[in-house]
Amino acid sequence: MGTESTIAPPQRLYHLDALRVLAMAGVFVFHCGRAFDSEGWHVKSLVRAEYFDLQTALLSQWLMPLFFLISGWVTYTALARTSAGTFAWSRLTRLGVPFVLGTLILVPPQVYIERVTQSGVTRNFFEWFPSYFDGLYAFGGNFAWMGLHLWYLEMLLVFSFLLLPVFLIFRRQMRTGPVPGWALVALAGAVIVAVELFVSQDPDGIGMRDFGGWSPLTYLVLFLVGHTIGRSPAFQHGFVATRWITAAIGAAGVLMLVAYVTGMFSGVDRTTEALVRVAIAWGGIAAMFGFAAKHLTARNAVIAFANRYVLQFYVLHQTVIVILGFWLLGWTVDPHAKFLVTLVASFTIIAVSLAVYNVAKAKALGMFKPARAF
Repeated sequence: MGTESTIAPPQRLYHLDALRVLAMAGVFVFHCGRAFDSEGWHVKSLVRAEYFDLQTALLSQWLMPLFFLISGWVTYTALARTSAGTFAWSRLTRLGVPFVLGTLILVPPQVYIERVTQSGVTRNFFEWFPSYFDGLYAFGGNFAWMGLHLWYLEMLLVFSFLLLPVFLIFRRQMRTGPVPGWALVALAGAVIVAVELFVSQDPDGIGMRDFGGWSPLTYLVLFLVGHTIGRSPAFQHGFVATRWITAAIGAAGVLMLVAYVTGMFSGVDRTTEALVRVAIAWGGIAAMFGFAAKHLTARNAVIAFANRYVLQFYVLHQTVIVILGFWLLGWTVDPHAKFLVTLVASFTIIAVSLAVYNVAKAKALGMFKPARAF
């Protein structure tokens, strides 16, 4: 059994900043491609390609698990530096406020476009807007109680408050004694496999994968695993020690998924599916943690700048992508070219919008600062 240490609060881990930015870039690419795959989404291009089915399948295996693991890790570092009250207030303002405002302002255009393109709504947005509050989205209504793409903020906020009492008990660093780091990496993988096997028995209930491709229970476990990683230096060193092995496991999982998506074989049972999914997710993410910890140990100005705006980018990005996809709906060029146009145009619009917003915000705050005394 591990023991606890009263080591000082951890220093900033620059490789986590890099991985957070990478995850956000992956989510952006993922959502830019959703209009072109064969699955349902808020807006669907008239021209599509099989490649985007593969892109959607691959990216969904590790994107949100990476976010929840990082979030759990960062939760430990935050609680090591501040009080429970300060942490709770920070989570409420940093997650709750963007979620509520986004659900009321940024999400309605997405629901409206979905209703226009898929349900025959002919009213303009302002005429339709009052009906946004009629019923619940996914249950026959319009109000997106989960915030559509903002569900991550809602779920992370719930997890943070739900597990706060546990985190306060285990807020110090953990010593694992003679247990090597590689064993902790393997044990965590086994736990995630067990959870996936459990939830797969009830795919329409606890195993529903409507939120980023994984079940809420799996995300909760990943959040807890992330917190444990933050507490355990041995766990963190284990990623570095096993990075080549976990990379190989992740690559093997990717090859199996590619073979399945491209029709090389079918009829995968639940056990095999769980093993492949965890091989891609945990194997890939563990390798990312290991290589990043090995090579990204210093502050990088570009990463530091991008990391400041990850949350703002996340909140805004899907609304821009959906609106742009709606505008380009009738453009029947090659889907790969259309995807690249969507990618570049959306990024440009988001970057300009955030620049204008942050400059205006800085000026507004400056107006209310007390004048300096001479």
